[in-house]
Amino acid sequence: MIEFKVEKTPGFDKKLAVLNKIPARVVPEGRKELVRITVKLRNAVQRSLKAAKTGEIYDWRGAHPGEEPDSYLEMFGGGKAWLVPIKKRAALHQASAPGEPPAIDTGEMRSRLFIDNRSDAIEFGSLSADPPYPLWLETGTENIEARPWLEPVVKKFEPKIEDAIIKALNQSPAFGI
Repeated sequence: MIEFKVEKTPGFDKKLAVLNKIPARVVPEGRKELVRITVKLRNAVQRSLKAAKTGEIYDWRGAHPGEEPDSYLEMFGGGKAWLVPIKKRAALHQASAPGEPPAIDTGEMRSRLFIDNRSDAIEFGSLSADPPYPLWLETGTENIEARPWLEPVVKKFEPKIEDAIIKALNQSPAFGI
């Protein structure tokens, strides 16, 4: 079987669950198209992160690994607490407002977006897991209003994904069409 999924995207994975029942021999014709669409989806997410924001302006930033922090910010989410090292900024930073995709700060989240198409699955998501900033930003927490960065873009791409799958099925000798 070929498994189609979008990592850490509430709800969308369920919409694609029916595709997991399609035998792998049926889909090869559409695989390249699905990978191409997934690359476009990742690029669209990255563009949305770069777009102008309208949130608060800050003079602090997250400290880079190995960098001596000036202070620590306590963050809570998922029943856990983290001390996040922070540094005074050289220049001001415009954050995202609730409902906007997150503004790029250190660039770590954007750099950790991935596409894995080495196996039978085509996966797209974020490798950031501890603390799970991408998930917190996508869905919000008790202290942070959601700044969805993946679901809005995925929704725009759903018709393209569906069209590629239908095209693959229509071209498949296994379906006799």
